[in-house]
Amino acid sequence: MAIPWYQLTRFPGGLGDARAIIATAPDTKAVTELIGGLGPNGTLLIIGVSSGKLEFAPTQLIRGGKTIEGWAGVTPGDSEGGLWKCFRR
Repeated sequence: MAIPWYQLTRFPGGLGDARAIIATAPDTKAVTELIGGLGPNGTLLIIGVSSGKLEFAPTQLIRGGKTIEGWAGVTPGDSEGGLWKCFRR
């Protein structure tokens, strides 16, 4: 089931167990909201960029060992490599 990125934090079934989330939207507010969808040891992989700043509490990452990473992939294969990197963690 495809869920638009802007509805992920409001999904009726609840989120919070994602092992990896790829953020392609260049909207820092939307990307910040995705942190809540990460499960323990989950990784938010940012491949969409913007000049804005991400605003979050450090405890959002510390609890559960979550990470945020950036990936500068140029081709679809590069982006796939970034995703596999998240799953190997």
